[in-house]
Amino acid sequence: MGIQEYFNVAFTISRQVWSNESSSEQVETSFNGHLQQATAELVEDLGLSFTKSFSLWCDKDTNIVKGDKITDSDSNTYLVRAVMSRNYNLSRMNEHLQVIVEKNVVS
Repeated sequence: MGIQEYFNVAFTISRQVWSNESSSEQVETSFNGHLQQATAELVEDLGLSFTKSFSLWCDKDTNIVKGDKITDSDSNTYLVRAVMSRNYNLSRMNEHLQVIVEKNVVS
């Protein structure tokens, strides 16, 4: 069993795309991942807000980049702040992306 068994939340990626002299947000793809509160150390290192910052783990081949917007099945939206490739035990069953996101909180 690998880390992929924990990727049980559906997300959609939207990306700002330029055409001629204007931009629009377009849905790129969907994927499954695992989301949890980011560590205080990571939040401090990246200069983010602790209450809105999360770590998202997903398949290593997910087409996701800094600046993308992701939306979960409950319509929560998050802005991608960083994407890092991970493989802690050097086995293919643990290869994944760690994506740092900030939740868009509407007041």
